[in-house]
Amino acid sequence: MRTSFRSFVAALVAVLCLAGPVAAQTALSETTVSSAVTSSQNFVVVASATGAVAGGGLYVDREYMRIADSYVSGTRIPVIRATRSVSHAASVPVYLGNANAFINADRDGSCTAANEQYSPQVNVSNGAVWECNSAVKKWVNLRGLVVVTCRALLIADQIDQSCFTANRPYVVYRVNYVATTAEAGGTLTIVPRKQTGTQAPASGTALATAINAVASGTAAQTVATATLTTTEANLILAAGDRLGLDYTDDTAGELAGVTVTFWLYPL
Repeated sequence: MRTSFRSFVAALVAVLCLAGPVAAQTALSETTVSSAVTSSQNFVVVASATGAVAGGGLYVDREYMRIADSYVSGTRIPVIRATRSVSHAASVPVYLGNANAFINADRDGSCTAANEQYSPQVNVSNGAVWECNSAVKKWVNLRGLVVVTCRALLIADQIDQSCFTANRPYVVYRVNYVATTAEAGGTLTIVPRKQTGTQAPASGTALATAINAVASGTAAQTVATATLTTTEANLILAAGDRLGLDYTDDTAGELAGVTVTFWLYPL
């Protein structure tokens, strides 16, 4: 009896040790392919192995691969190619994570982000990437994002401005910034804002923390992702609301080639 009990405990510990890393991974990680993958290759080299776990999943170009049980760590990930085998070019996006985050159906309806163990989730049959969005409290397909850009190419263009009027309700999902020439010094920031009614660009609701446009904060040709406001209601645009930029603290001197990209999900 004692031997049987010890065997049972040992087996239980072994199962928990194997299951632990997979169960702990509750979100998908996105990276890129570092080296082109042939149709017969049984491994994928990625830029970052964050989220990769033995027995987990790897999804690239509509192909789902199971990460081999032999995988321990590193960016060279051994895979089992089950669904289809095609070649994949370098630099294409890759999703890594727990196998349960890869599904065979679309998500729909309301949800609570804090209650979802896996978000986003990838429908491997059609490539849809579903996230339980905390702002609108529903599942949204990130493949359906609308991209809007605000451009101010010359120094004279670096003024408060509106650049998009919503034709329907949207939720702001991400804001990116890049400039070809950064401000050399001083203090110059850009605040992405939402304007309603007759609000001036600088009077609108801040969608994110101020973007540092000075070289010491954001170097030229460097894409920066702004930190969105935690007030989720502010991220929702109604039809007729506008998106704009508020240049603050100082007047642009050297700043040029500014592109601010808003990623929106239609509601």
